[in-house]
Amino acid sequence: PFGPVHGSRHDSFMLRQSGLMHILRLCCGVGQTYCLFGDSAYPQSAYLYRIYRGVLAPWQTAFNQSMSRYRVSVEWGFGKISKLWPWLDVAKSQLLLRRDYGKYLQVGNILSNMHTCLYGSIVNSKFGLSPPALHVYMAGGPYP
Repeated sequence: PFGPVHGSRHDSFMLRQSGLMHILRLCCGVGQTYCLFGDSAYPQSAYLYRIYRGVLAPWQTAFNQSMSRYRVSVEWGFGKISKLWPWLDVAKSQLLLRRDYGKYLQVGNILSNMHTCLYGSIVNSKFGLSPPALHVYMAGGPYP
């Protein structure tokens, strides 16, 4: 697994180091394409989209409007982690705890996912999806 990475790094550096784009390429078979949506810090590619800038065609404006709603829902997921585990904000600011902050964040993320399995979240409600059962999540799938 990738991370955490010590120090302050640019988002595009983190993406490159993660190998995620290579993994995504491997996951896309014939007639089956997946992509990620990121902010303007990331380079646009066949597997990574971002909002369009400048003078836009009507379809680009529609794309930007549509995708902005999804981006907000991603922020809800981060908000859930912060709400459930407020000590993560404290840990980030504490010099003693900062060294292991990436590990704390990973634990907070896993615990938040477990909470979603048991109680749902605004994100899965927004998209009309059911979270996996906790035992399925903890086993690593398979997911329907």
